[in-house]
Amino acid sequence: MIKFALKCDCKAEFESWFPSGASYDSQARDGLIACPRCGSRKVEKAPMAPAVVARAEISRAEVRDTMRAFRRHVEANTKDVGAEFPQQARDMHLGLTPEAPIRGIASREEAKALIDEGVPVMPVPRVPEDVN
Repeated sequence: MIKFALKCDCKAEFESWFPSGASYDSQARDGLIACPRCGSRKVEKAPMAPAVVARAEISRAEVRDTMRAFRRHVEANTKDVGAEFPQQARDMHLGLTPEAPIRGIASREEAKALIDEGVPVMPVPRVPEDVN
């Protein structure tokens, strides 16, 4: 969604939301945008300042703690199937075995093959300090 500032020949200014910039262009071209004050279809984009959102500073420690918490959540809520992960994930996707939350080990090539087949998988990175 995108919000545009608009103005009419009658000097009215208003805002409106559109699914995309292309959607605005199409609706404007087809005369589907009308001024809420006078009903005129002579509406065009007005200059608009971009919304700038301040970025919160996140420390490395916060990122590391969040990654650790995520990993703990995954480990607590899934079964570790080890090196059998690629085959078990594929079998579940194909309906050959019941779906269950699993985790395990897959090479980069195996993970890519699963993704290419449409199997919903997601790598869970280790926190650097966890592997030392």
